[in-house]
Amino acid sequence: MSTHSWAKSLIECFGSILKPFSVVFKVPSIFIIWFLSVIVSHIGVLAVFLAYKNQSEPTEILILIFQQGIFYSISIVLCASYLSIIFIDMILRNREAKRITFMSYKFSSISIAVVDLIVLSLLYMSTFVEYATKGTDEASSIDFIQITVHTLSIILVIYLFCLSYLDLDYPSYNKLDDQIDSDADTEALMDKVDTVEDDGEGILLE
Repeated sequence: MSTHSWAKSLIECFGSILKPFSVVFKVPSIFIIWFLSVIVSHIGVLAVFLAYKNQSEPTEILILIFQQGIFYSISIVLCASYLSIIFIDMILRNREAKRITFMSYKFSSISIAVVDLIVLSLLYMSTFVEYATKGTDEASSIDFIQITVHTLSIILVIYLFCLSYLDLDYPSYNKLDDQIDSDADTEALMDKVDTVEDDGEGILLE
């Protein structure tokens, strides 16, 4: 494979992975309402700022928030809640004997989300235990790991949101459905069967 072909394949692969994000522009009102709920989930951060605003500087309050692992806990709630929505959708489709669309995307995202939840839980426990045993450490600084993990978790949750709405405009995303190829093969096979005739002795001839 030439370098050009390899680069083209890589670009197409990333394009397919990122394409579900375009759902945001398909259902803007729904996304805005949903994202507002994500913002509201950070109300605990605001509560800490209000509780300590007269006692500490904003930077000190932010460090306290990091030491308590609040961003980890928010990430866990967000990720777990939307992960459950994907699971519920799959269960309902199975119960109603409906085909689960975009299975490979959903399965991969669920796997990543589960790993994310495990990592978040471990980080939160270690951070919270350290805070509970040592208390506030004035020498601490901004926790960039917590910020990075929290940001990535929000991006993952947005991706899960987009996956849950792909079916609203299935024709635009049907190429992402891993079963469409098998459906096309089945249809082609059925067309071939329709062209076969019986010679009267049980032998099928094209």
